[in-house]
Amino acid sequence: MYDILRSRSHLFNDVIDEEYCSKPYQMVDKTPRYVYPKYFEDIVAKTPNVPVIVLVKLFEKQKESWARRGNVLTKEFYDEVFQNVEYVQQKYPNRIMLVQYDELMADPNTVMNTVFEFIGLEWHSDYLTMTGVKKKFIKYPPRVQEYIANWEFVADSHT
Repeated sequence: MYDILRSRSHLFNDVIDEEYCSKPYQMVDKTPRYVYPKYFEDIVAKTPNVPVIVLVKLFEKQKESWARRGNVLTKEFYDEVFQNVEYVQQKYPNRIMLVQYDELMADPNTVMNTVFEFIGLEWHSDYLTMTGVKKKFIKYPPRVQEYIANWEFVADSHT
């Protein structure tokens, strides 16, 4: 599936301004449900040597995030998920890195440098300008492109 994505996605085929990343082979897959107890251990077992990063939000912030999407997060499920993450982390040492959401928001450059070291890649602070993400909107109407052109990652914000 990743090879198909890599061969078809304009994010990989139209990369023209990153001289150090002309056709990336490495990619990050972000799917929150991967960490659910019914999936997590199986996914880690089926992906040997693949580093796993788990973003940890405090319960109240995660609950708010779920509510914005019309979902309800219980404290019991939240605790079950992270107890399972700790179990899998012990079972597969050095494979899983926990990243605290609040630390990422407060100091994205430092935290992302640590994450990139963990996954074996080099961090460039200019990634925070989100150039690659903005490219995927190039075919959108001009008003959307103008809005997205101003996106930038700023500590403690989602602008």
